[in-house]
Amino acid sequence: MIPETIVREGVRWVFMSRILKKIQSIAYKTNDSIWFVREGNEEIQRLGGLSDYEVCFDGFEEIVEWLRENNATYPWMYSEIEISAAREYGHLIPYLKLKNDIVCYTKVGLNKVYIRDYGSVFSLAPNKAMFYDTTVLPSFRGKKLPQYLKNEIFIVLKKRGIDQIFAHIEPWNVASIKSNQRMGFKEIGSNRFVRVFGLKFHSNNPKILLS
Repeated sequence: MIPETIVREGVRWVFMSRILKKIQSIAYKTNDSIWFVREGNEEIQRLGGLSDYEVCFDGFEEIVEWLRENNATYPWMYSEIEISAAREYGHLIPYLKLKNDIVCYTKVGLNKVYIRDYGSVFSLAPNKAMFYDTTVLPSFRGKKLPQYLKNEIFIVLKKRGIDQIFAHIEPWNVASIKSNQRMGFKEIGSNRFVRVFGLKFHSNNPKILLS
């Protein structure tokens, strides 16, 4: 039988470790990203064989509720601050449905965009937009659904007078980088973000990247 003092010390160590990790997450954060831009005159490569998927542009509240419901499984999907900014600044969250089930979405920033990685809001010129989150459910990966959805978004944004679309992707996400490059996104720079006790530092200011 394990002595009670050892058990108490073990519990205390676990408790202290959790507190230290929490303090560290508050005091320090870092993030690396590669930035891309797509010009409005880039050719759209149409994809066939995906006509079973319904493209939805007008169901903002439906997709927000779906993001909220699935956030426990996919914790990057829903942020109250992010969604509030999306509502305030007129963002789009187009999505794909198959037999009434949502399987893929892209968040499209307009006017101003809250970038969750940096915890800050950045302005966009009237002719610019930003893709700031694209997710396809695991069982639907490999079907080029993000490209299919974004092709439809390109058409809608062009009609709105948008001629530049930005995106930032973490270097480890090779699949997403290659997918965006196939759609005409060109690398324009990289940024290392560091937050230390509330002070924020960028190696490449997003305001300049978005200009």
